Amino acid sequence: MRSFFLAMMCHSDVQKKAQAEIDRVVGSNRLPVIADRDNLPYTKALCWEILRWRPIGPLGIPHRLAQDDTHAGYFLPKGSVVIANIWKMLRDPRHYSNPEQFNPDRFLPREGSEPERDPRHIVFGFGRRVCPGSQLAETSLFLICATSLAAFEISKPVIDGKVIEPSMEYTTGTITHPQEFQCAIKPRSSKAEALLSAYERGD
Repeated sequence: MRSFFLAMMCHSDVQKKAQAEIDRVVGSNRLPVIADRDNLPYTKALCWEILRWRPIGPLGIPHRLAQDDTHAGYFLPKGSVVIANIWKMLRDPRHYSNPEQFNPDRFLPREGSEPERDPRHIVFGFGRRVCPGSQLAETSLFLICATSLAAFEISKPVIDGKVIEPSMEYTTGTITHPQEFQCAIKPRSSKAEALLSAYERGD
């Protein structure tokens, strides 16, 4: 989620495009729900790009081979520990054009080209050890992103007349997050503010 807010404050064009889609499909009288997901292809692609752009587990979880194996001509004996370089896979230029660029459009069909590789098949792990909570994680990500986009304007903060730029640095380790950053978040309209208040009250 922190990567989402970081991306939105740095890519206002992407934010506006997703908001326009939500406004067109959902309208302004309610917040998005999970049933809207298939009708919001750009917003769904934005969530996929969050997963690809800054994977929370860039080296995945180590796996130990239960038997001898051969991969790409390399012999891997039983007991070997294999670490999948998820970060590199999600930045492979053979599968992702301009991989450092934050671009949800890469996952949408275009005339003359197919959508790029679905990052969910990489970021959540592989085989029998794939993350058992992947569907919950993906659903939660969509709802939080779509609701935030519907209700808020997300931007770089301005303090004493100066725009504060985020460092774009991430923590190191098995799990990574953006370093602390400041962010300006405000309701898009009085109607959005009223919807949020009603949601908070459980109306």
